Amino acid sequence: SVLRAGLDDRCVRSALRWVGHLQPRWTERPPETGPAVLVGLMLAPENLERLVDRGPSAQDAAATKFRQLWGTEKSELRRFKDGSILECVVWQKPPAERKMETRKQPAVVTQIVQHLLTRHLPSQLAPKTDIISGPTGFVPNLAEKDRRLWAAFETFRTHLCQLSSLPLAVKDIHPVDASFSYMSIQSTIAPPAPSGSDAKLRRTLLETVLEFESSGRWPSEPAPAQKVGAALLLQIREELSTDLGIEADATEGFLDVRYPETVFRLRIFHPHELQEVANKVTGLQAQTTAAPGEAELERLRTLWWRPRLRASLHAHALQKPAMAGAARLFKRWMASQMMSGYDEFCEHLVSAVFLHPAPFDAPSSPHVGFCRALWLLDTFDWQREALIIDIDGKLTEEERLGLRQSFENRLDAAQKDARLIRFWVSTRLDPHALLLATPPSTVAGWL
Repeated sequence: SVLRAGLDDRCVRSALRWVGHLQPRWTERPPETGPAVLVGLMLAPENLERLVDRGPSAQDAAATKFRQLWGTEKSELRRFKDGSILECVVWQKPPAERKMETRKQPAVVTQIVQHLLTRHLPSQLAPKTDIISGPTGFVPNLAEKDRRLWAAFETFRTHLCQLSSLPLAVKDIHPVDASFSYMSIQSTIAPPAPSGSDAKLRRTLLETVLEFESSGRWPSEPAPAQKVGAALLLQIREELSTDLGIEADATEGFLDVRYPETVFRLRIFHPHELQEVANKVTGLQAQTTAAPGEAELERLRTLWWRPRLRASLHAHALQKPAMAGAARLFKRWMASQMMSGYDEFCEHLVSAVFLHPAPFDAPSSPHVGFCRALWLLDTFDWQREALIIDIDGKLTEEERLGLRQSFENRLDAAQKDARLIRFWVSTRLDPHALLLATPPSTVAGWL
């Protein structure tokens, strides 16, 4: 009860169990004391890093209980912006770059538990308490490298919006790289490097897409549209170099804009050029014509689908702090199975266990999310069911039925051959499972 009172809304659920001797760490001798108590805590990730816990006002009768819980040496009076004067306790901020617990500065939850045990239990028990936060530690807030990543992107966005020579209005500049949803297994952003040739090799490459406002002036045929896009890339490169002194390398398909720590790969997208293909691929109605060719699908995938997928994953990663870490673990596991190149498939499976966790609660730690994703991969009936994910939070029941019907139509087309195992993952952004790259049927059963 003391731990639950102190952790407050940080703790969702708790359990207590008497056990025998706890298994000692390999560097320690077996304990000489009696039986131990094992306390399990399910924590709410969104509240873990709060540094100030507010209590009652100084005149409230509950203030006495608050001071008894925390002790007069920890509880203090503070005045807040709204004019209220409240009892509160303040915790030290852990380092942003930690991956595991550190003895120098533990996580906030660890500080709370250690303080409560030291205050309310005999002092001789404090050194005999182990706090284990799981194999991936407590879920931290954004690390410093993530803040630097977004700061670099905002600088890049500002520079592009300042360009005066573009003939069309810029609708948005979309971050596409997995780093922007904190799911990349590569280094998010390279550390500052000294000038010279080595510095150029250490820059991080980040994919982005510049989307123009709709205009009838943009050609609808692929070849002319690509030529116009290439001309605009050259124009952007010239203005960045002349007005801002920023170096950039242009090709027919993209522009690499070089900053000290990053290289932003910029592609140009206008909705008019892919409208017909998008209607075929994203429409919920049954497909009566052949699917678009792979070249058309790849352009739609690169310029339209990935930016919108990344925006949805970024929003979910902020709301569910354990999700990004689980995705990184799942990608590393796939790579260990010699199945690299399916990062977005991994992100979809991890998203499913966080967005549709039933019959469980949503995972509150990366390693639990990773294990749930493995469980989903292993137990889902991929031969007879479609994995439908509400990736953008806008899926209606009618649309869900349409996604299921699309899968059943594909089964009919394949004559329901049970040997044709294939991962079918559909969303509003990809109702016919044409854009998401999945492992081939030859290895689906093995996975």
